[in-house]
Amino acid sequence: MGLTAPPALRQQLGDMVSAASPSAPSLDFAAAWTAAKRVWTSQWNDRAVLALGRAGIPAPHLRMSVLVQGVVAVQYAFVAHTTNPTNGNEQQVYVDIVRGLGEVLVGGWPGRALSAVVDKSSMDLASSSSQAPGSPSSDQLQAVQVVALPSKSVPAHAQAGEDGSSRTLMMRSDSNAEDLPG
Repeated sequence: MGLTAPPALRQQLGDMVSAASPSAPSLDFAAAWTAAKRVWTSQWNDRAVLALGRAGIPAPHLRMSVLVQGVVAVQYAFVAHTTNPTNGNEQQVYVDIVRGLGEVLVGGWPGRALSAVVDKSSMDLASSSSQAPGSPSSDQLQAVQVVALPSKSVPAHAQAGEDGSSRTLMMRSDSNAEDLPG
């Protein structure tokens, strides 16, 4: 990919990394630029071209950018749906939990997350419980229905600096076609 980064971009990314994590080593700009170009060129992959065609949007009308995000070093990540996406039940919360970064969950990595369903009515138990904070009661535990056991074998972790701050950047796409149906 023969794209050349403007000099101001190199300086701006370096400044962002330094501000977010002063103890982090300097930015490997070549690696960051390569990752940004890979994300940006994904607007022409098969999935994107097919989605644009189904939506009736001409390819020249697509506007694409790359978000550069600092990643928080975490042990677990989750997505909670306030309506159960498997059956449309608005009285249930559906949760997927994985070890490591949420990218393992949302990025199409192979395997299943630990998935559970909780009735919203049982969530009232949390506010009236006499249990110690962070310690669920037996009623709360019985309200959780595990629907899938985890099988994702490889967690993704962000590197943490000596001060606990993240030294990892993630490149994500953002476009006017991000949420096209299909």
